[in-house]
Amino acid sequence: MQVNEEVHHDLDLRGTMASVLFLGAVFVVTWFAIFILFLERV
Repeated sequence: MQVNEEVHHDLDLRGTMASVLFLGAVFVVTWFAIFILFLERV
């Protein structure tokens, strides 16, 4: 149990957070682009 906690504290999650934020931004931009195309065609 102690070894697992030490490994967990040694992990650097900044890269994970950056990639999650990047994927979220891509998802939001794509969603808005599709939504604007939808509004233009209606």
